Amino acid sequence: MKISKVSNIAAALIVAGLSSVVAAVPAIPTDDLWLQFPDEHLTEMSAYETQLPDTAWNFIPRRERELLISYLENPDSVSIARANALLHIQKSNLYTADPGLSGEALVDSLDHSIYALYFLSRSRSLGAEDIWIREARDRIQHQLDTWLPSSSVIDTEEGRDAHGSFFEAFNYKESDRYKSERLLTLDVLAKPDNITSNLYLAAINQWIGGESDYHDPGTLYAFLKASYFAKRTTLMAQQHEANWEANPQSTSLYRLAPAVGGFSVPTRRWIAKFHGDMDAVASLDREVGEWFAMYPQFYLFPASIFAFNEPENFERGYQYFLDGQAACFENNNIFCEDHPRATYNIISFATLGFDYMIKAGDLDSAMGYLTYKYVPFFNYEKWNMGHDMWRHREDNASDIYALYNDGDVDNDPVNGFLKRHKWGPETSTCQLCHQVQGASWTDAEKAEVKSLPHDQLYVEHWPDFQVDWQGRMQAPLVSCTENADWSGEQTYKKDSEVVLENLLYRAKWWTQEKPQAEPEQWDEWSLIGRCE
Repeated sequence: MKISKVSNIAAALIVAGLSSVVAAVPAIPTDDLWLQFPDEHLTEMSAYETQLPDTAWNFIPRRERELLISYLENPDSVSIARANALLHIQKSNLYTADPGLSGEALVDSLDHSIYALYFLSRSRSLGAEDIWIREARDRIQHQLDTWLPSSSVIDTEEGRDAHGSFFEAFNYKESDRYKSERLLTLDVLAKPDNITSNLYLAAINQWIGGESDYHDPGTLYAFLKASYFAKRTTLMAQQHEANWEANPQSTSLYRLAPAVGGFSVPTRRWIAKFHGDMDAVASLDREVGEWFAMYPQFYLFPASIFAFNEPENFERGYQYFLDGQAACFENNNIFCEDHPRATYNIISFATLGFDYMIKAGDLDSAMGYLTYKYVPFFNYEKWNMGHDMWRHREDNASDIYALYNDGDVDNDPVNGFLKRHKWGPETSTCQLCHQVQGASWTDAEKAEVKSLPHDQLYVEHWPDFQVDWQGRMQAPLVSCTENADWSGEQTYKKDSEVVLENLLYRAKWWTQEKPQAEPEQWDEWSLIGRCE
């Protein structure tokens, strides 16, 4: 798409708009914000959470933080969404005269472009009619497409330096999580067609957002970036599989294709639930159910964990846990066993099993999971995190049982792998499973790259991506086999249908204009759906 250069006057108007809108948003008294105890009305037993190391910190400037908190506390406010959009447009360098951004400056511009795109679209969804919003949205999207072009040939190389930094942080040194995140972003910008870099960038942001502090507003930032790159990864994985189908002799199936839904559904679900869009949440629950049907061992956790605290979904989540556990007993693949890149997978099974059983009213079975500590392969004595969480369940099982089964969901304890936040729903944590803790692995074990059998790497029936990376429902799937691509050299009559960028549009009247990705009421085209 050709984007005309915006005049200095237009840019100045946007900056002026930023100043006036931001000034209209009241300041949030945040001096003591980080010291407040979450949910003061809860008892100590109900409020107890698994404590995890968190020695890293991502700084958000005070005024930006205040604006972000204002939005988190008022997610349906169009004026506050617009103010955040303007702030990130300014920080994205969209209207600067410097086209040669690189290094850390480019990473910052990329991040703010993603946030700006979200807030611009959110402003439109909330009813904003400002003329500049569409123009800014199109320019931001063009800027992102320039930095991160799509490719029909996907690079599946593993072992890049940024990949090593991810494994070092994810498995050994959590304090390097932000350093690794920056390195992965730089790697994606340098090699945007490398699917593994895109996947790890989504994964590390999901980890960062999932373990952010109770009062940390940056959870939204991390999940937006995770969701953005998870969508890219999904599209790249589908393209690579299509390339393999066309010529299986020229390439191999992607080793991590079965796992991409696990780094896509949770963040989109969090965003959709934060918006209060329960149709999108239900769609994502169906999507993860489709993934679970294909790979129950891996999707046991993402399918069951978020249903745990939702009374209407608890029974379904409990069944996912039971079925996934049974699948592991029948076929103990890489998702069920401990290995250097998931040293304590079995902790998740045992802790999740205890919590589900005791909440379901089966105290005896719950206590059975606590006997895992005596099994040698559980390596209980080698843990350097998680002992407190385990002893808490041993010492207080009866009280936990009583709280879960007293009919009052508001005082329910926190699942061992969930974390409460001041803004938005609970998130899942990663460190207990993935940090090596006191375990030791040989260099040969660390170097071994594990994979499912080759035939299981062929996803084939990809779950429908009905909810976009911003947590919004997308247009339905439609057949486009009889429709031609849009052409700028053709004139279209009313009711003509064309395909552009895998979307099907219908002309409202005579037009030569190009369809917009998100058409509005008076646009020449209406969006019919996404091409199958």
